Amino acid sequence: LVVEAGAQRALPTSGVVVEQLLARYIASRATAWAPGAAEATRRRVDHHITPPLGAIAIERLRPVDVEHWHATLRTAGVSEASIGRVHDVLRAALNWAERLELIGRNPATKVDRPRGAKPAISPPAAADIVRMITEASVPLAVFLRLAALTGARRGQLCGLHWSDVDLDGATIRWTRSLAKVPGGVVEKETKTGARWQVALDHATVELLRTHRRTCAEAALAAGVALSGDAYLFARDPAGRLPWHPDGASQRFALLRDRLGLDGVRLHDLRHWMATEGLGHGGDIETVAARGGWANTTTPLEIYSHFQPARDTELARKLAQRLDDKAASDGG
Repeated sequence: LVVEAGAQRALPTSGVVVEQLLARYIASRATAWAPGAAEATRRRVDHHITPPLGAIAIERLRPVDVEHWHATLRTAGVSEASIGRVHDVLRAALNWAERLELIGRNPATKVDRPRGAKPAISPPAAADIVRMITEASVPLAVFLRLAALTGARRGQLCGLHWSDVDLDGATIRWTRSLAKVPGGVVEKETKTGARWQVALDHATVELLRTHRRTCAEAALAAGVALSGDAYLFARDPAGRLPWHPDGASQRFALLRDRLGLDGVRLHDLRHWMATEGLGHGGDIETVAARGGWANTTTPLEIYSHFQPARDTELARKLAQRLDDKAASDGG
């Protein structure tokens, strides 16, 4: 106590308990978060943090309490990854309290963050993707082809406007995403906050032209115009009501189940783009840029073991350089 007082870290009792701190922290930060993030955080807090820790005064919370909390969640069957996420929430709230001088130190920083095992990546076979696209309705076929070839997340695809697509230039510019919120969806920035452009192949451009003609004809039949701001994947003829991200997943699941492709997820099409790109000559910078990763670290960590074909080809080329040199010197 004397040492802390000398260092001006002895603080008066705030009277704030963990539950109150978390509520104040979320209210303070919510405006800077993505739509829906505050509500999702509140649910995690109410379910995993408040019951065991909520009544403890923030000054009395100790690292041992955080360790015991982790153990309690494990006993309840909560996964390591989920414990890690709620640990992040508690640590961030306590960091906030420390900056506001409500506490002298953050006990959560003294405890290791639980980390779940990395999920196994099992992208579908190209033949299965082709089969799904062939059997899908035209809008869903376009959706699936774009998901596989661009690696776009479902929220990006659901938030795609025709004004984002340059059919003559054969490009798409990703600028936004759709996020779920209570009662519907809202547009937000992409997951990384970045904006980027990807190239399209000729066959995909022609499929998009067909889809646009179909959308325009449906709008005309309904007596409305299809504007440039219309959504590519919409629930109304005018293109003003986009597919809900969950609705896109449900459409995919119905098709997948009908074709007997158990275990394939919509997000696996993103994995397919990355693994195929890295396994067949694409450099990590190009694959990362196409998928919208903020840097090359994440895809390199996740997909590096899908590069045996490139390593084999590199081994062949290196050996060929040596052998060609030896042959020329010997001649």
